[in-house]
Amino acid sequence: MNKKVSIFQILNALILLFVMVSTLYPFLNLLAVSLTDVEYVSSLPGTAILPKEPTLRTYIALLKTPFVRRAFFNSVYITVVATAINIFLTIITAYVLARGDFFGKRAYTIFLIIPMLFNPGIIPNYMLIKNLGLINSYWSVILPGAINVYYTMLLRNLFLGVPKSVFEAAEIDGAGHWKSIWKIAVPLAKPGVITISLFYAIYHWNDYFKPMIYLSDPNKWPLQVLLRQFIVSADKASLFGPLQSVLYSQGETALPFRSLQASIIIITVIPILTLYPILLRYFSVGIVSGAEKG
Repeated sequence: MNKKVSIFQILNALILLFVMVSTLYPFLNLLAVSLTDVEYVSSLPGTAILPKEPTLRTYIALLKTPFVRRAFFNSVYITVVATAINIFLTIITAYVLARGDFFGKRAYTIFLIIPMLFNPGIIPNYMLIKNLGLINSYWSVILPGAINVYYTMLLRNLFLGVPKSVFEAAEIDGAGHWKSIWKIAVPLAKPGVITISLFYAIYHWNDYFKPMIYLSDPNKWPLQVLLRQFIVSADKASLFGPLQSVLYSQGETALPFRSLQASIIIITVIPILTLYPILLRYFSVGIVSGAEKG
């Protein structure tokens, strides 16, 4: 038995090592390209993970342009506001489904689950946003999908795991539902709440489709839309503007497309990537606990 376990552990470690390398390697390659001096970018192998003549020149040029800075702060604003609304509505909905005892509770639950199974499609969603007058507004990106039913059910299961005696004791002490949510349910389900918040934040940070459809003003574009426009059009004007793009396309100040591509991708990935080490200790506990309760 010990021999079998040992073989399994070795195979498991090798598989995980392969997955880690295959995931990390492209990121290290992009990082190497972004840090390599522009004179050596064209000769840098596609498999390189170490920069040649490291420099921050491309990053400085990108962060100096108002287009990138504006898109970055747009992404931060959309992510923070949308995640706050998401988690607030998810918490109170999950609490009602877990603790509430009201007429039509089953029908209400089914009503929530139906949109999760049947998506109305792009055109009805667009018509709805248009009729609400939200086109070219940040709210057109923030409000749709304000509650994820799957995450709500996970959080509901976590709240169901809290002993009823705890809530009953709080009620005896005069606590209402509002106080029970924020003083009892949320603190006791903290790993799940943080994990779901992370999922919401990642979704909003990486989302480019809704902003691309609903936001016609380039000044309101998040970083992901700016990145897509640059990658698809291969035009430096989308990053620097018509005048500055000429400056960074000729002579000694020229910046290669490959270097710009790698740098803007790194700028886009790094902020959300830094959240993982901070919240990692909550991740497995929150998801497993929510999935185990039925």
